[in-house]
Amino acid sequence: KLKKPLESSLSVADAIGPQHLLVLAREILGSNAKLQPILHFGNHAQQALAIFENLSLNGPMCMVLTMLERAGNDELRHCVECALVALVLGIELRLESERLQHLAIGGLLHDIGEMYINPDYLRGNNNLKPSEWRHVASHPLVSKMLMDEVGQFPPLVGQIVLEHHERFDGSGYPRRAAGDQLSLEGLIVGVADTVCAVFRSYGRPLDRAEIAMRIVPGQFPAQVTQI
Repeated sequence: KLKKPLESSLSVADAIGPQHLLVLAREILGSNAKLQPILHFGNHAQQALAIFENLSLNGPMCMVLTMLERAGNDELRHCVECALVALVLGIELRLESERLQHLAIGGLLHDIGEMYINPDYLRGNNNLKPSEWRHVASHPLVSKMLMDEVGQFPPLVGQIVLEHHERFDGSGYPRRAAGDQLSLEGLIVGVADTVCAVFRSYGRPLDRAEIAMRIVPGQFPAQVTQI
């Protein structure tokens, strides 16, 4: 058995760092036409960018983000988009500064556990067997383990990545937690992740995002979806 996690024992040349993430965030805010109505809602974009500029990531987290970027499929871009959307929602809900920092990190790192999942299972055109689905559904737990073991973040960040597929009505995974068992930040990242996934996949994305938020009443808290 390794004496410490592998991620803590390796480094990557030219690793993704906060400056690279800031450049990507600025590019998304300036060029992603589909997401513009959300990213610029309430004139919160500049505050969201300022929070992004002050993110602190250690070596292992930069290495993991580098692996995510080099895996292709714009996964890093999706994570930055998700963090920005979550920040706009959090700012509109008037979360205090520290909670917004945690929200940004949780949104940015929410899917890093997917790198430890068989990539064949993550392709959307597969009908998964129950055992394969359990493998996919474990990725929030894997993300949380990474946060706790090598991320050196406050506990709320690990909770956010654990909860981003949970739903307010208890229909999510991996724990089927519900209501007051869930953090508001985790639910916000769940909304942001859902919206960004819709915007990546379909035409008429704003209309479809609104439908996605409402089609199963109670999945998301009303204070977030009404924004």
